[in-house]
Amino acid sequence: MPDSDLCSYLTYPTWRKRSAHARRIASLSVREKRQIFTWMRESHDPARGHDLFMPKYGCTVGEFCTWHILAKQVLA
Repeated sequence: MPDSDLCSYLTYPTWRKRSAHARRIASLSVREKRQIFTWMRESHDPARGHDLFMPKYGCTVGEFCTWHILAKQVLA
């Protein structure tokens, strides 16, 4: 979907935020992604949910998972 179509459904600030998250997560190395997944397996408390913030990466667990899956779908 072209960016112009996406902008018509979202407000501009929301679109900018999501675009920044998508670029940041897509730019992570495989090593960084593996470190995040290892951390989630070993220490993530499911009771805290997907809103747990990861300051090193500037996103929540839920945002990381969403954009990781979407990036895999686009590249497949």
